[in-house]
Amino acid sequence: MIDTLGRPIAHLADHLGEVRVYAHGALRTLTLGNQVEQTCLDLDHPARLVHAYTQAMLLGLLLTPTPETALLLGLGGGALAQALLVGAPGLAVDAVEASPAVVEAARDHLGLPATDRLRIHIGDAQSFVQGAGSAYGLVLLDLYGAEGMDPDQGGAALLSACRERLSGTGILVSNHWSNDFETSRRAHATLDQVFTGRVLHLHVAGGNAIAFAFAKALPGIRRDTLFAKAQALGLRLDLPLQRLARDLWGQNAEAFKRARLLL
Repeated sequence: MIDTLGRPIAHLADHLGEVRVYAHGALRTLTLGNQVEQTCLDLDHPARLVHAYTQAMLLGLLLTPTPETALLLGLGGGALAQALLVGAPGLAVDAVEASPAVVEAARDHLGLPATDRLRIHIGDAQSFVQGAGSAYGLVLLDLYGAEGMDPDQGGAALLSACRERLSGTGILVSNHWSNDFETSRRAHATLDQVFTGRVLHLHVAGGNAIAFAFAKALPGIRRDTLFAKAQALGLRLDLPLQRLARDLWGQNAEAFKRARLLL
């Protein structure tokens, strides 16, 4: 039987619920028991991110001096983790995922590599961050379940804990999507409160808004430098990152002006 997402190839379950994997050619799609795509990955080109919002999250690599460590909260099927490993060859990634079945599916069906550069921790994201002693140059926050955005994703407790885990030049990149306007408004307001005056937002196709929150001030980066770095990384991963960088600059022109960084 062919599902709208492709041919079902795996059905797993754990204490958090069902995990299903579908195949359509080289594409692998992971869901949490419904028809909502949590991860879509091309096995032939695993670093070429399929979803626009994950592509946009990679801009975090360009907005801070080359990070040595990253924390990924919400591994999912591992698409973003694979792109990070290829896009930043010197980067070591800690990934936290609540569902053991999701980790199993990512390893067995979505090509998640076994490498010393990727350390996977199964458990609660907030507990991990609050207990961590390490500082990260990049924290990526993408906690979603079958019913949508995890409440912790936009909560002050987790965001404040993430802020404390950032290095001096570190950046938090957070994915926000909700079909409820009030939920989105509250999440953005909380983020702006925790990182007062140090947040950029990028709206991308599909209704997602990616927030870039900085440990200290907004970065003193030249527009042409950002675009050139985005072009280079985009060519490496075969992604339209320069277009996304231009969108980021255009959507935040006033913020850059206020910070006197629009060069």
